[in-house]
Amino acid sequence: TDYRPQRPDGPVGHPAGAAWFCGRHYQTARALQDRPLGEAMALFRRHQLLRLVSWLGAALVVILAGATLWNVVGPVGLGDASDVARGRFSEGRLAGHEIDARGAALTAHWIETRTEPTTDPLRILWQQLKYNAWTRGYDLVLWLEAEDLDMSSPMFALYQSGRTLFLRIEYKGKNRVLDASFDAAELEEALEPYLRAR
Repeated sequence: TDYRPQRPDGPVGHPAGAAWFCGRHYQTARALQDRPLGEAMALFRRHQLLRLVSWLGAALVVILAGATLWNVVGPVGLGDASDVARGRFSEGRLAGHEIDARGAALTAHWIETRTEPTTDPLRILWQQLKYNAWTRGYDLVLWLEAEDLDMSSPMFALYQSGRTLFLRIEYKGKNRVLDASFDAAELEEALEPYLRAR
């Protein structure tokens, strides 16, 4: 409404109260043509910001839902754990110790019967990020593996903080974030009878 055309005999330039838009934004801008340019531009920017926020919100919902589905689908299981012959502690009170096949089997049993997949998408994303960013500072890190390691041997790693267990499954490409009914100290105590002599 504050558009003022330039005088035909005046200098070449930009007329007051006018703005140009690309084809993509033309319809949005045209809907604001009866407003003063300053007000119209403020409304236009607000509209664009709301569209961006809506798009980001929808993308976030898809990411969180996808992370949750990825984590909860399927039972918690160590299907190839029968081939696991030992466990190796690299963090926690028993760091540097190994357990025998019976201890590895007990660990697998606890994972399969005393944990369940986390359904909180923020915790799932945080644990995935945390594991991929650092591997120290956990209450317990325990590797379950075959006696003779090769690329076809099953390997499982447990990273435990409190009652959250990050289960890394090698080389399947699907890690799980689990809620455990036990903490690291309880698992360590249960596994002490199965420690191998050093």
